[in-house]
Amino acid sequence: MSSIMQPDQQLDVFRLLRNMSGHLENVRDDDGVLRFCLRATRDFFRAEDACLARLRHGNTLADIVYEVPKDSEWDRALLASFLRAERPRIPFDHLIVPLWRRARWWGAVCLRRRAGEFERGDGRLLQFVADHVSSILERTDQARIHDARARLDRKVSEQLQPRDLFYQILHLLRVLTRYDHSSALLMTTDGGASMQLVAEQIAWTKARSRRIGTKLLVPEGLRGALTEHAARGFSRADGRWQAWDDGDSRLAVLINGGALPGAPDAIPPETTILSAPLVTRDEVIGIIKVAASRPEVLGEYELDLLDQFTPHASVAIQYLQRIESLQDRMLEAERKHAVANIARGVSHDVNNALGSVLPLVQQLRADAESGAVNPVVWADDLREIESAVQVCRRIFGNMLGFARTSDKLGQANLRRAIETTVAILRSSLDRAGVRVEIDVSDDLPAIRGGQGDLEQLFLNLITNARDAMADGGLLTVAARPIPQGVEVLVQDTGRGIPSEILDQIYEPFFTTKVTGSGLGLTICRSLLWTMQGELKLESVPGNGTTARLQLGSIDRAVDARVGV
Repeated sequence: MSSIMQPDQQLDVFRLLRNMSGHLENVRDDDGVLRFCLRATRDFFRAEDACLARLRHGNTLADIVYEVPKDSEWDRALLASFLRAERPRIPFDHLIVPLWRRARWWGAVCLRRRAGEFERGDGRLLQFVADHVSSILERTDQARIHDARARLDRKVSEQLQPRDLFYQILHLLRVLTRYDHSSALLMTTDGGASMQLVAEQIAWTKARSRRIGTKLLVPEGLRGALTEHAARGFSRADGRWQAWDDGDSRLAVLINGGALPGAPDAIPPETTILSAPLVTRDEVIGIIKVAASRPEVLGEYELDLLDQFTPHASVAIQYLQRIESLQDRMLEAERKHAVANIARGVSHDVNNALGSVLPLVQQLRADAESGAVNPVVWADDLREIESAVQVCRRIFGNMLGFARTSDKLGQANLRRAIETTVAILRSSLDRAGVRVEIDVSDDLPAIRGGQGDLEQLFLNLITNARDAMADGGLLTVAARPIPQGVEVLVQDTGRGIPSEILDQIYEPFFTTKVTGSGLGLTICRSLLWTMQGELKLESVPGNGTTARLQLGSIDRAVDARVGV
């Protein structure tokens, strides 16, 4: 480079490159990088016009991505011929050099002088500058991918539910690829015989897709293609899908939005689809799909980004799926543990009820055998027997309610859940000297979640409150509607929680009880994740503890958290 430049030119060039690098050191927006570099390059070469051109898959003319000034006229056929490496004849008032990105020709930088030609050696000089811009873009791309992966790691560390993680992944793909149509995540089911749509994000809305849960049957001849571990691109031409590698295009036919049941007519058709498999060590567990409605939006570069990001997303999804499976087993174990505790707690009440029944039955039999039947006495005795049997029936019915498998996709009655839980724990509350006040109206909306899950939630919270009041006290359960659903307060007047352990009590197996399992609040958090609710504990040592719950109602619950 030094052989074609004078010392003062060298100084000017390196000053330009240093200015670019310094100005863009912490920039993550590649649009901003390209615009700044294009304008700075135009000014350095004293050109009137500058543009960045790209050639998308299947197009015959180049697309003008950026231009200075706007609305300039460019020979798009000439630029396309250059980008196809056809070595076209370039006018003397033009300079065109390739811009590299992801180890391939990504675009072309073109400068134009309206009066006069460029000097000899300006082409090599422009290529030198363009190579430096390519290195800046490479640094920016790697930083963006690193930021996306770090953000995904943070979301995983927050132990989101897989459904919420799916939408975080789709949001990060929007940031990386800037698709203008939609993205979707489909998980394999039935051993790869079908795929289920588990998440979909439309570019112009944050509403949950109505097609979630749709199953697509995978033709047997296409199942082998799902095991390929590389991202693939497809374009629609003349109403037919074509694979960029001239391979099998049936995957695009299967997963394009128009093929999915329930596709609204208002959504424009997809013209480009990128797909990448979600691969674990053993198998393909799903597919990520990104779609564009304009053909110039997605290309080889975005396909590379998807290919780089998908393995990290696969690991994150598998990790949270394992956590969810572990939480389900923990929940089942805690449910059985709770039933056992309830059985021990109510055995006294059952024995009392049966103890009153036995002498009455014996007396009735003796009266029948001796013929000394008194209808009035018998009626009174039978009423007492009926009352005792009803007590036992209520106790065992409530226990079976906790033991049954809950319907996580149903709806629950909040007041009934609270009253059922208090009824089960009534005897133990009375023995502990705990008074109970319930302030819950009958007109609260239904809660999103299973009735058994909601009862399990209050069983854990009320049991904790009871155990915190060893010398008796007041337990208050109150509920009120809020814009997000329903807020419930479970307050006790017990010993409170020391501030130094307040952050630790959510951790699995952490407990301050001699016989505690340390899973109660962990299970509460797991149940609330399913209900899309929140739990916050507020406590002052010596002044009791308040468990503040926010539960989503069935008519207000948000079906998917999309965005940041």
